[in-house]
Amino acid sequence: MYKRTSRAKECTQHYIRGDALKQLVLKQLQQFLSYLQQFERVFIRQQIDATFAERRYELSAKQRQIGKDEKRIKELDRLFRKIYEDNVNGKLNDERFYKLSDGYEAEQEQLKQEIEALTAEVSEADTEATNVAKLIAVTKKYTRIDELTPEILNAFVDKIVVHEREKKDGKRTQKIDIYYSYVGIVDIPADEEMREMEQEYMQRTKRQTA
Repeated sequence: MYKRTSRAKECTQHYIRGDALKQLVLKQLQQFLSYLQQFERVFIRQQIDATFAERRYELSAKQRQIGKDEKRIKELDRLFRKIYEDNVNGKLNDERFYKLSDGYEAEQEQLKQEIEALTAEVSEADTEATNVAKLIAVTKKYTRIDELTPEILNAFVDKIVVHEREKKDGKRTQKIDIYYSYVGIVDIPADEEMREMEQEYMQRTKRQTA
């Protein structure tokens, strides 16, 4: 497994010749760069759609919960002021006041922690969309990749995972997963499939702007 932070490629339990791995990774990066150069809009749309299609309802529910929690915190502030006034005016004894105030404070603290956690999760979705833009910015710096250099690896690759060899139909194969910077594994479609996606994207754009 290659990691961007390491100086050398590491492969635990699974072995593949360095030259062969280098050529395979180089070929994949060339295809990946070509894919993004030709079908950048499709790639961006796919990544964003995949992110938000899976999480749209989940994020919406969390945003609603944040609103409810914030509303409840304000209500607890109002209740605390009321019991304080009642205590000062003698309408509420000290024992009851402290019991209620401790409960309100504990609930407020719990709500604040929940809001913080939910806000972080919602922000994470925005970060995922930003990461796509970061990867696109990286590809803009290269017109082609002819050699696999440390600079290229650092720019495009987060890690490379070499799987165990398998024997199928009398032939030995070995799967290699490349995790691209910011977005992870990307399935690169065949040329014909990419053209179909491009046409679909153009038609969708026309309908939205009509």
